[in-house]
Amino acid sequence: MKSSLPLAACLLLVVSIAPPIHAIQPTQRKLLPTDALADSAEFGSSIATNRLWTVVGAPNTTTTFPSTGALHVFDTRTGKRLRTLVHTGASENDFLGYYTAISGNTCISASEEIEGGLGAAFVFDLRKGSQTGILVPPTRSASDAYGTGVAMDGGWVLISAIQDDAMGADAGAVHVFDLATGAHRHKLTAPDGAAFQYFGMSLAVEGDLALIGAPQANGSSGKIYVFDLRTGLPIRTLDSPAPGAQFGGSVALRGGWAAIGAYSDSEGGANAGAVYLYDVRNDALGPKIVAPDTTASAFFGASVALENGLLAVGQSGDAHAGVFSGAVWVFDSHTRQPIQRFTAPDAAANTYFGGGIALNNGQLTVTATGDDEAATDAGSVYTFSGLAGRSLWISQAETGQFAPNASEGTYRTVSLPSVSTWNHASFIGTLTGTGITSRNNLGLWGSSGGPRRLIIRAGQELLPGVEVAGFGSILAHGTSHTVFEATLRGAQTTGKSRRAIVAGNNVSRLTLLRSGTPQPLLGGLPVRDWSQVVSETSNSSRAAAACRIDGAPRDSDSAHLITETFIAVPDPVTAVVREGDVIAGPGITLGQLMPRVSMPSLRLVFSSAVQGPVETNQALFTRVAFNNPVELVVKKGDPAPDLPLIPDAAFASFLGETGSTDGLHTVFRATLSGTGITSKNREGLWINRFNADLRSVVRLGDAAPGLPSGVTFRRLVQYVGCDGGHVMFLAQLGGKGISAANDLSLWMLPLGDSLQLIFREGDPLPGENDTIRIGTIQRLELESNQGRYAAVVSLIGSPATTNQVLLSGGVSFADASIHPALRTPFASLRKGALIQRPLGSATSATSINLSTAAKDSAGACAKGLPQSLTPNGTLGLTAIFKDRSTQVLVGQP
Repeated sequence: MKSSLPLAACLLLVVSIAPPIHAIQPTQRKLLPTDALADSAEFGSSIATNRLWTVVGAPNTTTTFPSTGALHVFDTRTGKRLRTLVHTGASENDFLGYYTAISGNTCISASEEIEGGLGAAFVFDLRKGSQTGILVPPTRSASDAYGTGVAMDGGWVLISAIQDDAMGADAGAVHVFDLATGAHRHKLTAPDGAAFQYFGMSLAVEGDLALIGAPQANGSSGKIYVFDLRTGLPIRTLDSPAPGAQFGGSVALRGGWAAIGAYSDSEGGANAGAVYLYDVRNDALGPKIVAPDTTASAFFGASVALENGLLAVGQSGDAHAGVFSGAVWVFDSHTRQPIQRFTAPDAAANTYFGGGIALNNGQLTVTATGDDEAATDAGSVYTFSGLAGRSLWISQAETGQFAPNASEGTYRTVSLPSVSTWNHASFIGTLTGTGITSRNNLGLWGSSGGPRRLIIRAGQELLPGVEVAGFGSILAHGTSHTVFEATLRGAQTTGKSRRAIVAGNNVSRLTLLRSGTPQPLLGGLPVRDWSQVVSETSNSSRAAAACRIDGAPRDSDSAHLITETFIAVPDPVTAVVREGDVIAGPGITLGQLMPRVSMPSLRLVFSSAVQGPVETNQALFTRVAFNNPVELVVKKGDPAPDLPLIPDAAFASFLGETGSTDGLHTVFRATLSGTGITSKNREGLWINRFNADLRSVVRLGDAAPGLPSGVTFRRLVQYVGCDGGHVMFLAQLGGKGISAANDLSLWMLPLGDSLQLIFREGDPLPGENDTIRIGTIQRLELESNQGRYAAVVSLIGSPATTNQVLLSGGVSFADASIHPALRTPFASLRKGALIQRPLGSATSATSINLSTAAKDSAGACAKGLPQSLTPNGTLGLTAIFKDRSTQVLVGQP
């Protein structure tokens, strides 16, 4: 025996772990089952855990027959042993327990030895402790090694058959099942399959994405394959960066990032091992990570796990207490820097500590199959609780903390931020402190052109005799300035001159447009007011305002003014589209302009009444900046395309509009007239691709593809046009089986393809190995350039302390426009998850909030209103923490 600790129902050993920077003091338990383990039971051969259950495989356990195998179930929170699971029809040498996975209350364990070597996977209900099913492929043979790997998430189950011969002798295959029905969906093989690859030796799944390792490929160099489980098609292949490394010997997948073990990498000596982090969405493989104490035969990368800013790597060959005593390294997954090294407190030779690991809710679980505590080589499992990863979110401001350039005050409140294409964030804060009054307690802070600093503050002079009284929208940011709305006061201010649009930084400010100020391009008349202001999303060098003109006749008192936002421009208003203008070409005279405008690029998009018969008295237009002519897109009475069953369908009114940041596509919301058009099906969404190809996106009353018969689109909530000609929209569904719990859904219309569902309320939460489902979509931000999205959603089936999460994804970047699995959301910030502050203790968020300012009242997004999501994925939000502070956070989920 290597130690003499007393055996109990759950043997508990609590120790202090010396806390390095960015870690807290975890506590440790040692898990052993109540029933005695025999020699070589191999308890810990597999480990699977979620917030409720920890399941440990012991394949060499003798129950009814020798080496039948068993699964031991523990309570994750308390470490208490609950029950032992054995499959029905058990026989000698089944060895159940080598490969195990759990999701929610379901456990699946597989063995290639069952049924005379045909292999099988058994499904267990962890609540009841009973077997509920068995998963086998349509065909199998004793030479396939079916049951040599298991992974599950989001309703998918993957089971390996690493010696399947379909692509060559022992090339390998992976079978995909539907967890809910048990149906066999796909048989996956390597697209470049070859003999003796052993495709499927490692598996990871998150949502609809699967990573499959073939560490013996290319002469044991190894490969990783990425698959779309919706289609069963391969997405990418990753070759090993180093020869003979057995790249793909272990894999983990979380939040769209993969950890890939290469335990035979020889940089630090033969079989020293290495690990790589891979950004799956952006197809970017990071640099090699090696153990700080790398040495030959350490097998660093024998196991890997990812969660919440943490990367855990098993190093089962570590010899600190004798050969194969083992260790686990935990890294900051953002910086790839080591945080802490874990070893067993009763470490001894040949315990193989780190052969299997798992991370769940800040708890690291580690197997040691050679531990002698219960019997010789009987095995054990250790847990280390209270781990916290460093936050990838950068705090821009925190209530109660110092406010830059306002040294007498601290932040009392902070607003949701606006974030520029260049990742500059701006926000409004209120101050409290000595000398702070109602006249100077507001400020605008931003980071355009440098570090975060005060741009302007209430009470500060903007013009002679004019000072800032308050703030409206933070529209956009250039590389050196922020565009914002301000309300004014002072001796040189009247009721007609109290509003302004300003571009500025902490050094200088330029008033782009002010109410009551004569405008040369309006014949010297002033702007009375404006209903909406937007700023060019693509580069923030222009702004546009939907204005009313003071002193103009009623038939010419509406206009859209375009301003330059560069501070050096002396006369910012450079172009005007005005009621009464005659549009060359079609000869249309503009009537009253709608009180909204869109400017995601150089192309202005707007709707207007037009003079003429009532049947054709409204239209949609665009205009490229630099005084280019206004162009007609479509007008009332024009035939609506893609409605073959309604030959007389025509556009009746235009409800909202936006465009893409490349200026090539216009998306608009409209109503129809025609035979069979009713209040339930008259509204829809259209795209004018490349400004020449008008197509229908979706119409209310249409069947929702891929959903049960009778489910239709009932209401359009949000929409955006994406570069490349794609469209994303959020819609409310109706029909049988639809309720408030599952009626909102995000969709995509790819260029040249049909409607495809991205995600909806009621879907499983990806990557959680749990029964938690997406509840209400509370906030959604849509971005045009790369088709990114971010959503704050509630969670069903989660405790109140963790029942909210931030999801993120995209449809245009990398291969997402081709492969549906790459569009599905990944969880990136969870309420209640431990976050390590840079110089303090771990904390957790109690609430997450995301701005909806980028969406107008008609649901149009990315039109130039304040944005919080950028093309490279940078996102701004606010979060409330346990100490009741509110922080403005910016990061890349």
